[in-house]
Amino acid sequence: MSLAERFQDLQSEKEHFVTAPQVFSQLIKSHPEILQISFAAYPQKIHGSGPDEYWKELYPLVVVEDDLVRGIWPKRRFNMEEVVAMGSVVGVCANKRCHHTDKEHCRRQDYLWEQFHDCDSLPEGKQMSFIFLDIEYHGPGVLGRILQALEKVETNWFVLSSRNGYHVVLDKMVDLDSLAKKYGEVIANFGTQLNDDALIGWGKSLVKGANNHRQVKIWCEDVLEQIGHIDEPNFQMRKEVHLIDLRHVAHSLERTLVFQDWIHQNRLSSKFRPRTSPTEIGGAFLRISPKEDSLPPILVAKKGSGKIEVLEKIDQLFSQSDQMPLF
Repeated sequence: MSLAERFQDLQSEKEHFVTAPQVFSQLIKSHPEILQISFAAYPQKIHGSGPDEYWKELYPLVVVEDDLVRGIWPKRRFNMEEVVAMGSVVGVCANKRCHHTDKEHCRRQDYLWEQFHDCDSLPEGKQMSFIFLDIEYHGPGVLGRILQALEKVETNWFVLSSRNGYHVVLDKMVDLDSLAKKYGEVIANFGTQLNDDALIGWGKSLVKGANNHRQVKIWCEDVLEQIGHIDEPNFQMRKEVHLIDLRHVAHSLERTLVFQDWIHQNRLSSKFRPRTSPTEIGGAFLRISPKEDSLPPILVAKKGSGKIEVLEKIDQLFSQSDQMPLF
């Protein structure tokens, strides 16, 4: 039975399912202070080969909000080979007196709309980031290990299943200056819960150097040199593979450092910001569109208001493509 046919069977059983765009719509709605979000798109490639984004852009929330609710993702090129990913960095209203109502944000959103149609991608408001994690494994027991690692995480979270792995989204916005430290704490926590001493070491090392951009950059370089992908001959290459894709974290932090440098060099005054666009908009990206002959990532577990809900039957959609865990 094909993936689409199994999906239809679950629909006929009235099984509740939520796609990745709808998950991010829920996330954004819980934070009315968000004014701006980011997307990237790139051609499909072999996993691990490193996507070359042919566009990466900041969007006014008003432009895509309704589409996300309906489970639709933005597309620049109507090409079935295109992959669309959501960015973790968001522009947040910096007005401390604002109640973040539609009326209060109306003028700001109108300005962003005009800038968007003028092909401008200037960051707006205070830049913050959610925590995104990419899980390279998929298969029996993997979701359970993810939930085990998330047991001690106090914030709400979402776990989405893709064809070859899982995506974890922590519902907590972090200042860019604190992002490396928070990632380090999350990585160390996963290592502790999973009895992975090497993962604990990577997390603690990142926390230790988190306040020094040079140390963060060195950490990223070390990860990219020493950590491999699940589908590479890592034993021959003497590379580590962990439940969390640390390479994804390293690329995310590298982009954030470049973005922070741009913000520092192009500070927004009360009346003017230099009209130059950043080469990087920072943060992590997680796929929200279908890939190959698959479906968009599907919500399989979440934590909200202190309650954990696991949608096991949804995860069965991908059981035929499960990868056996290597740990």
